[in-house]
Amino acid sequence: MKLLVMPLGILCASLAAISPAFAASSVVIWPIDPSMDVQDKATPLWIENRGTEPVTLQVRTYRWAQNDSENVHEPQSDVIASPPVAKVEPGARQLIRIIKVNGPSKGTESAYRLLIDELPKPPAEGEQSARRADLAVQMRYSIPLFVRGETLSAASPATALDAAMVIERGQRHVVIRNRGTIHARLTDLRLFTRGHETAVRDGLIGYVLPGATIYLPLPSDAPADAAVRVGVNGQDRLLASGT
Repeated sequence: MKLLVMPLGILCASLAAISPAFAASSVVIWPIDPSMDVQDKATPLWIENRGTEPVTLQVRTYRWAQNDSENVHEPQSDVIASPPVAKVEPGARQLIRIIKVNGPSKGTESAYRLLIDELPKPPAEGEQSARRADLAVQMRYSIPLFVRGETLSAASPATALDAAMVIERGQRHVVIRNRGTIHARLTDLRLFTRGHETAVRDGLIGYVLPGATIYLPLPSDAPADAAVRVGVNGQDRLLASGT
């Protein structure tokens, strides 16, 4: 079974660049944070082509885990996309249904990644492509999907987070561990020192899945006694103070 492993920093950077899933491409994708509760059989994912040429997109669904600050994507069949490949004409929209085949156990949340590849146009007759077909991807979008089991909902208590400031390989970090049962979406990392606030990173930082740990780098001159604040699932939280 093939696993796709992506360093956490790379994935977080790619997420921050897409809001909504909208980059140099003419393709717009929404919602960018779909989820399903126990009663939901499917959730919609819309793709709009704002360009002047048709686009073909492939949607693949992977189970998502975090291991030692790396994101691991594993093929699965509990959640599928229908249709998995769609051609969208200029100015048109395409509905992709994300269908839940098997849900998570009671009181747990499953995390998935929807990888959406904008495929290249086929070469004209007599034209040979200089790249292998499996490498020729015009644009890739990575969208998180969270599926909650029985007794969990979007209104469930956010998370139980442990956090500390540490120095590793000469770099100061905030280490965050999620002891809760649902994911934590982190935004707007800030430091507070003697009443002075310093923004470290604005916008989306990344996600901490249940049972996972991530490391967020801090400036080299960050004081050891700084208080750290971050948005957690839309609510401002104090995560760490001191080493």
